[in-house]
Amino acid sequence: MQRPKDKSHNHAHPAQDAGFVLPYVLVVIAILAIAATIAAQRLQSANRAILDMQERSRSERVLRSAEAATTFSVLTGNPVKGGYDLSPQSPIVWDYGFMAADGKSVMTADEAAKFEPNIWPVNGGVRKYETSDSTAFIGLQDLTGVLSINNAGSPLLLNILKAAGVSNSEARKLVVNLQDFIDSDNERRPNGAEAVDYKFKNMLSPTNSPLRSYGELAFVMDWAQVLPRLDITFLKDMTTIETPEGFRISFAGGTEEKSILGFEDNNAETGTSEFDIVTRLGLNRTEPSSRVRLKIWAPRSDGRYDKRVVELRQTVTSAEQPFYRRWVYDSTVLDIDVEKNIRASTGRDVDKTILRPQVTRSNNPALIRNELEDVVHATSVRP
Repeated sequence: MQRPKDKSHNHAHPAQDAGFVLPYVLVVIAILAIAATIAAQRLQSANRAILDMQERSRSERVLRSAEAATTFSVLTGNPVKGGYDLSPQSPIVWDYGFMAADGKSVMTADEAAKFEPNIWPVNGGVRKYETSDSTAFIGLQDLTGVLSINNAGSPLLLNILKAAGVSNSEARKLVVNLQDFIDSDNERRPNGAEAVDYKFKNMLSPTNSPLRSYGELAFVMDWAQVLPRLDITFLKDMTTIETPEGFRISFAGGTEEKSILGFEDNNAETGTSEFDIVTRLGLNRTEPSSRVRLKIWAPRSDGRYDKRVVELRQTVTSAEQPFYRRWVYDSTVLDIDVEKNIRASTGRDVDKTILRPQVTRSNNPALIRNELEDVVHATSVRP
């Protein structure tokens, strides 16, 4: 006789199987969730990369366009006292009076006064440049208002280094070493360094010639140890690798720049400061030289600005290459950097609404009245 089947025993297996399956299901769900999170993060990262590429592309386009427009304006502008007259119809000022813009006839003072000048000052004057979708700001400064770092013997360089974060004793040491590095002899100055000192420390010998780039500072004795904590961007803002003739305090920028250099407004033009000799250089030569520095700010969507600094040197003797361009640096800055330069240019407080990327054309008194976009597309009629 057969025993009846134990039903309770038969129902125990599904419950046990369910107990084993549930952890695997949870693990699979967790893996899928992690995979989805990783995919979302990668998608978000890819979107950020694409947006960043688009931002950089737009910013580069604005920077290049503003630089090209300014280059055209400087090359075709008329050098006058304090800057460039960008109006193509303004008379040309020469030793004997005024000449018509076409260069064919002489004008009287009364006739010349009828033309309103459009002067862009070269002491850091800022103008805005507008495209269809953005606004850039451009500062123009004559290089004779920027100290050449190859003029290492100037006490002005000592002040700049101290303002860049170097102690007084370190700054003096760096200046002396730089002087020995770029001079043409092998005679060591007190506390300086010449070829024998470099050989002792297994360093390359001094070039005995002016610096060709800021990168060469790393090969100057004691500079390599200081450069990591030195504000190199500030140093580039206050100096130039170019060696323009003389130094003009009238083109040295705003009050802040002059204060850093050691000049005060109440004695800058009288020659009573401790840098009397330097101050007197070119006091009566207020027309711009053939070399200028451009500071260009292009707004980003996050409220910051892409900043580019370049230098132009006109080569009027070469028709094929009318100018030479030197790149100084690119950086990303806050709007306070633009605001500071506009304030120094205009002497007024800045309405921050003009700093926004979506700014449109206006006659805001915080900016110079005549804007760059009014003249860059004009065809120059000058000979």
